[in-house]
Amino acid sequence: MFEGKRGSAASATRTCRLVGLRNEKTEEYHLYLTNLGKDGYHAPDVAQFYRARWEVELLFKELKSRFGLDEINTTAAYIIEA
Repeated sequence: MFEGKRGSAASATRTCRLVGLRNEKTEEYHLYLTNLGKDGYHAPDVAQFYRARWEVELLFKELKSRFGLDEINTTAAYIIEA
């Protein structure tokens, strides 16, 4: 179920695919939930997309913590939009 506005709830059906890859070294499975279809997006492709996304997330985390980019004090509309 997906929550809507406070005090109300809406339900929706979503189709997703669970992709699992086994790490040969550690013998552990890595699981990914995606809405990408299996035609054109094989399991290794999905894993690579998630690895790249995780790198972007780590970059944003560092920018926020090191440079304080999560709080930019400005009233200039063009800066806020950027």
